Amino acid sequence: MITVEHLAKSFGDHEVLHDISITIPAHEVVAVIGPSGSGKSTFLRCLNGLEQLTSGKITVNNHTLDADMKKRQMQQAIFAIRQHTGMVFQQFNLYPHKTVIENVMESLLVVKEMKKVDAEKRAKALLEKVGLLEKIDAYPSHLSGGQQQRVAIARALAMEPALMLFDEPTSALDPELVGDVLNVMKNLAEDGMTMVIVTHEMNFARDVADRILFMADGKIIEDAKNPKQFFEAPETARAQQFIQKVNEF
Repeated sequence: MITVEHLAKSFGDHEVLHDISITIPAHEVVAVIGPSGSGKSTFLRCLNGLEQLTSGKITVNNHTLDADMKKRQMQQAIFAIRQHTGMVFQQFNLYPHKTVIENVMESLLVVKEMKKVDAEKRAKALLEKVGLLEKIDAYPSHLSGGQQQRVAIARALAMEPALMLFDEPTSALDPELVGDVLNVMKNLAEDGMTMVIVTHEMNFARDVADRILFMADGKIIEDAKNPKQFFEAPETARAQQFIQKVNEF
């Protein structure tokens, strides 16, 4: 599903990602964790072309994005990758002037050029999947943060992506609202969706992820295929230090 080869990303003289190479197969749920400033979100944003690669290349679902590509080729590659990739951000980014169902239908009508009746049917099915069917006519301002994030997930799923990227999707939520969003993500994992999740929710990462990528200083320090074992006994000193700090809280 995803192959990353020698990825590097710099902002001016500041190198945020250093020579990252990783392969993520289809249907795997990968949690990316690590201290703030370690490059987690930048790594995720590189996967669908939101950040331009400084060097290296990324292949997602057989579409390759190469730092050495010409601008036109790069734009075509980014467009192809995004056709198969959904992304959910920290902020919900819903259209405030559109209802819940209109937010979910938008990409179906504009990008997929669906008939309105078909788009509405699919949108209702997705809103039922995230537990918000009763809110179809509400506007975002009338929803809680957790409900807005679940609408954002439904909107991302509308394009039937093969891959879902989550960038700290619960970090902007009140603690009591986090569970509903995590339950939706857990259900997606059980359905076999390929997911890469940048998260601070350590219990979720341990219980739901198939694999943990621990990042620090712009590098993948540890690639753990056994999440429970990672949280009990990380192999690297840097990961041990991180887990010790997490457990103190």
